[in-house]
Amino acid sequence: MSIQHYLDLLSVERGLAPSTLAAYQSDLRQFAAFLQKRDVEDLSGIDRETIQRFFEQIHECGAHPATAARKMTAVRGWCEWLHEEGFLQEDPAAYLATPKKQRRLPVVLSVEQVMRLLSQPTTTTAAGKRDQALLGMLYGAGLRASEVCTLTVADVSLTTRQVRCFGKGSKERYVPLPSVVIEWVTSYIKDVRPLWSGPSSREALFLSQRGTPLSRQAVWSLVKRYGRQANLPPEVTTHMLRHSFATHLLAGGASLRDVQLLLGHADLATTEIYTHLFPQQLRDSYDQTHPRA
Repeated sequence: MSIQHYLDLLSVERGLAPSTLAAYQSDLRQFAAFLQKRDVEDLSGIDRETIQRFFEQIHECGAHPATAARKMTAVRGWCEWLHEEGFLQEDPAAYLATPKKQRRLPVVLSVEQVMRLLSQPTTTTAAGKRDQALLGMLYGAGLRASEVCTLTVADVSLTTRQVRCFGKGSKERYVPLPSVVIEWVTSYIKDVRPLWSGPSSREALFLSQRGTPLSRQAVWSLVKRYGRQANLPPEVTTHMLRHSFATHLLAGGASLRDVQLLLGHADLATTEIYTHLFPQQLRDSYDQTHPRA
């Protein structure tokens, strides 16, 4: 049913992240299996009622609202493409309402908790120096774990004290780095990375001791381990450091627009959620920044 062709198109034209493409692939395969169970053997059998029944089943199985919304996005996008390509005379998902996601406030760490976390690595060891630089990059620049894992040595400018990263949709942005993080990264690049670098390292900034680029799972595990050592909440994650970065900047007086650019959010409304953490202080900043405030 041309699912792979559609996903290939999304990868090339929209530059979706591999994780998003994998999720859409899983969602569309689930939908295809549903169609098969209902004896829908060709595309002409896909109608509005069938799609609605699919999502009723999703909700009956207790899917999280965000997951259900993503599945709806995947199915709607595929049906729209099938219609545009002439496989369907009409788009059966055109007027289906997308379920609203529950908007949850981001969980953040206090400044004191972050400082405890950053002080956990034993910097007398090579691994400890790497981990300190890694944690400093996650919090100091507010990067996603996937962004940290794809950094190259050339992406870090020690002279201009900034890092270049590529976010969702491969969008490029530059984020300034605190002096202390520059010191940690400089020490790691000078003293540690050459010890581990090898044929499989490519130009990756953060390496494992085997010389391979660190994976997101490895970064996630490091944050969890150091979080336990620092007696932080068990649910601490890499993304919690990103939330903390944004919240601490806003609490210190940074504008929503500035934080939006640093985080790489396409829409200011995405950054706006942080205003709920400091209602009055951030409301004032929002009123001064947002063009429709």
